[in-house]
Amino acid sequence: MGLMGQLREGTHVILWILLITFVGSLAIGGLVGGADILDIITGRSKLIDAVALVNGESIKSKDYFNYVNLRYDQVRTQGAGEITDELRVQIGNEVWNELVTESLIMQEINKRNIRATDEEVIWHMTENPPSYFRQDTIFQTNGKFDISKYRQALSNPDYNWRIYEDDIRASLPRQKMINLLASTIRVNKEDVREYYKRNKLRYNIKHIIVKNARFLNDSTINVTQFEMEEYYNANLENYKKEPERLMSYAWLSKLPSAEDTSLVMKEALSLKARAEKGIDFAGLAKAYSDGPSASEGGNLGYFGRGVMVKSFEDAVFSAEVGDIVAPVLTEFGVHVIYIKNIRTSDKGDKEVEASHILLELRAGPNTLSNNRSIANLFAFDAKELGFDSAAVENDALIQKTDPIKETDINLGSVGALNDAVLFAFTAKVGDISDVLENESGYYVFRLDEIHEASTQPLETVSPLISLTLQFRKRNEKALAYAQELYEQALSSNEFLDYIVELDPKLKIKTPPPFYLDVNISGLGKSGALAGALSISEPGDMIRPVLLTSGAVIVQLVGKDNFEEPAFELVYEELQRQLLTTQQNTIFSDWVEDMREKAEIIDLRNNKIDIEHTHL
Repeated sequence: MGLMGQLREGTHVILWILLITFVGSLAIGGLVGGADILDIITGRSKLIDAVALVNGESIKSKDYFNYVNLRYDQVRTQGAGEITDELRVQIGNEVWNELVTESLIMQEINKRNIRATDEEVIWHMTENPPSYFRQDTIFQTNGKFDISKYRQALSNPDYNWRIYEDDIRASLPRQKMINLLASTIRVNKEDVREYYKRNKLRYNIKHIIVKNARFLNDSTINVTQFEMEEYYNANLENYKKEPERLMSYAWLSKLPSAEDTSLVMKEALSLKARAEKGIDFAGLAKAYSDGPSASEGGNLGYFGRGVMVKSFEDAVFSAEVGDIVAPVLTEFGVHVIYIKNIRTSDKGDKEVEASHILLELRAGPNTLSNNRSIANLFAFDAKELGFDSAAVENDALIQKTDPIKETDINLGSVGALNDAVLFAFTAKVGDISDVLENESGYYVFRLDEIHEASTQPLETVSPLISLTLQFRKRNEKALAYAQELYEQALSSNEFLDYIVELDPKLKIKTPPPFYLDVNISGLGKSGALAGALSISEPGDMIRPVLLTSGAVIVQLVGKDNFEEPAFELVYEELQRQLLTTQQNTIFSDWVEDMREKAEIIDLRNNKIDIEHTHL
């Protein structure tokens, strides 16, 4: 196939990459709320078909749903399985945040009048193609990017490169903005040298930990009421309680009925009959199986006893080569199993090679329609007769939710149901919802209690504060004792060995060699310890450092020597790494600062009634 033919076939791939690259490049931040809608809304038209207002500018529903659907497709192509309601909420929040952030960035770009010139666009198109073109095999020779092939395609008038040009024209101002922010960053050679020491030189240590747990029963550790009050007042933010709601609910499941199960059993028998008539089993599996092995023709390979669930195993190990066994019911669904081969392992155990078709048990249209109708009837009765009376009338079991927060996604036994959270925070006590639906069933809710935001009183949190202060005091004891041992050891050449002589309960440990900017085995990551080690020489004792588990006394045994020639070899690469890290940091901080200052309103849940908003 010619180059242009390959390009035409790959057009959808290029479009996909461009869109995913754009969405994936956006920074993800937290939601910003609290703005007064009357201060933000400057025109009725901005609310129409919008999912957000960002400093008065709208983000269109069309754009939001386009990117959400792209993310769904991305999840599906990665083989992640069915998109659950919980995953839908997660993806929706991610995309919404990304679009809000991009809106803020573009507002700043427009404010600074940053543009991409025609010359810049042409240069990037011809001289600086992005990685998704460089990695495409149609532009490669002997596995390497061949710019002559790329330019040949670029100059061919039969191919429309407009979308690529538009992408560059849209992305260049953003890159200019990043470069403008990064222009203030300076990475000198000493910065890179320190980065090299912390990331490329290994350290060897010995250490002793004075654990705070040894002071658990220390009778001198007491926490007074005054100390608890002082700590409580200094940390009031930690004891803020978000608004919560409590609800009752009745539900009808989406579990398959006996009729549904019977239909799946009949389908399994039909597939068995077709396979026994000679129709290719692998082809049937690819066409009909709901299992993850469907793309492999249902192939499960060889396996012995104890690997599969019991009913599946019993069916397989009682069959002969060539048998097709069905229907076999397991917790996963109904199986049609083809016994391909049987062998004896090196250990003398029987092993079977099999393929299968998995037919999942799902509630059929009749079951779903019937249960939905029953739920609708209950909702009607509940609003007419009262929730409890309707439960008696319809023989429905009433259950209670755990306390619900506005940010909750999963509601315990209910599962993910965003509409239930929205109802809980827009209804009045006693209100009854319409029928709400998720993957597990149909629900009708009643709002029982509203708990507004509050600060937990001291008497409620005092046990937790007491434990926190006790832990802090045990740490102080551990540090004081470690410092005492350290001072005594300085007078001896034996250092850690001398400390063990003073206190035989302590043990010397030697972790594997490590770099300063990673976790140390058994100690974790400590900036204070890393900093002390970086300026120490082999043989030095490090003053006690407080960690989560207690105080550690460290002796530096050895470290890789810093060699200037080796450093010079990697200097430019490390400089780029450090510069990129600092650029990402300054860009993230800039975006976060914009979000904190911005006026942002979330319109996805229709919390604003457009028809009754007076402007």
